[in-house]
Amino acid sequence: IVVNTKTVNASTVTLEPTRDTYVDSGAPNSSYGNIGLGTVAHQPADSTSSLLLLHFDVSSIPAGSTISSAVLRMRLGGCINSEALSGHISLASYITNGSPDWTESSTYSQLSTSGSSIDAFSSQHVSCNPGGYHDFDLRLITHAWVDGMSLNEGLVVSRVNGGAYWTRVYY
Repeated sequence: IVVNTKTVNASTVTLEPTRDTYVDSGAPNSSYGNIGLGTVAHQPADSTSSLLLLHFDVSSIPAGSTISSAVLRMRLGGCINSEALSGHISLASYITNGSPDWTESSTYSQLSTSGSSIDAFSSQHVSCNPGGYHDFDLRLITHAWVDGMSLNEGLVVSRVNGGAYWTRVYY
């Protein structure tokens, strides 16, 4: 009888974004990649919104790894409007659809006209607690990136329609 054994070393990997920015439909030709914060906003009066984009290099995680958890932790710096229906956001995988990758100098106009799209996989209400943290489960999308089932073109954090005007600013 031959028994093959494999030693598995459990480890924790902490990743910082390799790229981050936000884009704003109210300022469609502006770039916000160098200011150290990201905004998610909903303005129903004029249908404008802000989207936060993040990219993480997961190449340090070996393909075939068992990913027991992957959490995006963002610190809330401030907010406008904390009504019960305000601040509902969605996480999505960014998909370029053959268009150029987004960069920290990308603008809303460039992204909205490039043929890119998003594939939402999670949403939740984020309360207004400046200085607090919001955690988002990324285990399934991280697994898909690591094992090559999905291209890692980044994440989009966006608003879910509903409620009055609101903004969440993350650091």
